[in-house]
Amino acid sequence: MADQTYVAIDKMGVKDAFDRKYKSSLPSVITAVAEKAVKKSSKLTTKKPKDKKAEGFYLGGGVVKLECVKKGKGEVLKVQVKMQLATWPKKSMFGFTTDNGSYPFQAKSVDADVKFLVETVVGNAMKSAVKELEKRAK
Repeated sequence: MADQTYVAIDKMGVKDAFDRKYKSSLPSVITAVAEKAVKKSSKLTTKKPKDKKAEGFYLGGGVVKLECVKKGKGEVLKVQVKMQLATWPKKSMFGFTTDNGSYPFQAKSVDADVKFLVETVVGNAMKSAVKELEKRAK
């Protein structure tokens, strides 16, 4: 098997959320989805190389906006995700991947529904990110 290219997953974040608690609870969810997507690739790895001259990629980003909006008689969660792609270790940016989605929810399950929606949308964004990183991997 050929050497895998390292992907440094930078700190993920939540820029704007309808409830402040998600700014602290969602970054670990986003990071876990990103790591899982990278680890599924045969060309990429999250394991830091021993070679000091090795080159790889940075992946950062997170939720740009998480909102709860009234729609008809119910409410809908909406999320927008943006991931930045850059070289490692120089952090020279070369691309972005974005995705967004919405999901109807019930008040009693809002936390689980937020997590489900964010995992789904980040997962979709990561498909594009991994595809681009694999294309650029040496």
